[in-house]
Amino acid sequence: MKSTYFEEGDVLRIRISERPVARKVAQGDDVHIAYAADGSVVEVVLLNAMVQGWVPLCVKLPLPKPISRLRDALARLLSSVAKR
Repeated sequence: MKSTYFEEGDVLRIRISERPVARKVAQGDDVHIAYAADGSVVEVVLLNAMVQGWVPLCVKLPLPKPISRLRDALARLLSSVAKR
């Protein structure tokens, strides 16, 4: 998982997987979720990130296994919310 903050535009991109994006879905005005062909979450894009309180959240370290499991759980949660 890798997060990137774009100061110009106030956008936070959280890349969860390296799979190719098959479709993107807006979850309101400020949240966009990209999915792979198998339905798994590939990335989450948060607009107005600083205004919403999502920044600072830039982590560029390899994730240990417990955090990888947390990332997978977050991806499953986001996937289940998007399918409602």
